Amino acid sequence: MNSKDFTCPLSGEVILSDPVTLNGYVYDKDTLEDWIYRSDWLDPFYIFDNHSDSSSVLTEKVIKENQVDPSQILECSPEFMELFHQFHESQQALDGDIFTNTNDEILTE
Repeated sequence: MNSKDFTCPLSGEVILSDPVTLNGYVYDKDTLEDWIYRSDWLDPFYIFDNHSDSSSVLTEKVIKENQVDPSQILECSPEFMELFHQFHESQQALDGDIFTNTNDEILTE
């Protein structure tokens, strides 16, 4: 498990909270919502799938055919969320943000 596994394909940054899925990709919820509102609900997968095709033009028809239905944006599975939390806990420990006191209680900065 590494940071690439938890990187939002839209922002390129590690997802810190609220991961959601759309068409098999995991996104930061705020970043995805910002994207779909600014792009007239265009599915980012369309851009990922066609990024190398310079002949692709975002016409109204293309946008309508590739719009996101809000019901497609899903909460991540409990299994993913467990891995997500384990990853962030391990990152905090590596970054020195978590310390234990003499009673082995976890303390955060």
